[in-house]
Amino acid sequence: MAGSSVLSLLSVLDPRFGQAYDESLALGKSLPGSSSEGPGDAARHAYMSARVADLYGPGTAELLGKLYEYAGFENRKIQDQDVANNAVGRTMSHLKGKDLEAEVLKALQQGKLRYMRRSEEHTSELQSLAYLVCRLLLEKK
Repeated sequence: MAGSSVLSLLSVLDPRFGQAYDESLALGKSLPGSSSEGPGDAARHAYMSARVADLYGPGTAELLGKLYEYAGFENRKIQDQDVANNAVGRTMSHLKGKDLEAEVLKALQQGKLRYMRRSEEHTSELQSLAYLVCRLLLEKK
């Protein structure tokens, strides 16, 4: 996936990027749905976008976020959701450490970050191109 390649390259070129990514993963994993479009995923995106905006500026953070989100995923609803969460995160780039974590969690609690509930996620997954192709292939057997 192209987005993962971008993350890997940036982590090698600038260890601060890799550290920010690790921090965002840790925050996401502390919440439900860290890798499945739930609250943890929303928080992870906002946190990482804030850190990238702090490191490289908001314009670069926006560009990198869109490059990552649209480079390899097929589900437009999830892409748009992640881009929206990245935008919220960029507004927090002035915060550091625990203050940033607290602001991300506050945004989550206030409904400023978007994520799919389990039923929406399942429906979205079932409507993805990859799922439809697999289903059609299985039906032909």
